[in-house]
Amino acid sequence: MGALPGDRRLAIAAQLSAGARAMAEAGLRSRHPGAPDGEIRCRLAALLYGRAVAERLFPDVPADVPWRPPSGAVSDRQWRDVVQVLRQSRAVLDPAYLDEWAGRLGFEGLLARARAEAGSR
Repeated sequence: MGALPGDRRLAIAAQLSAGARAMAEAGLRSRHPGAPDGEIRCRLAALLYGRAVAERLFPDVPADVPWRPPSGAVSDRQWRDVVQVLRQSRAVLDPAYLDEWAGRLGFEGLLARARAEAGSR
């Protein structure tokens, strides 16, 4: 992928991410066959971001959704991707939107750190 232009790499990464989310959602649907769409969205949020974030976004998190201790750990690869997206897409990203969702999800510190490393606001 290194030989591809940045916008094409970003598009491929977005497609891969969407595919991974779809697979995770399909797995949740197979484990919880009668669950309504809202519950599946809640379970997906908990799977991706942890129960604490799911509780901020959804009023009723199922009792069997596990707690994961907040580690604050981010994989090096994911972190590099985030910083690269901020660098290459700063002209089209809406800073207020990023700030709003970082606040809602409790990721203000991570967003500030990523912005600092990317050299953006």
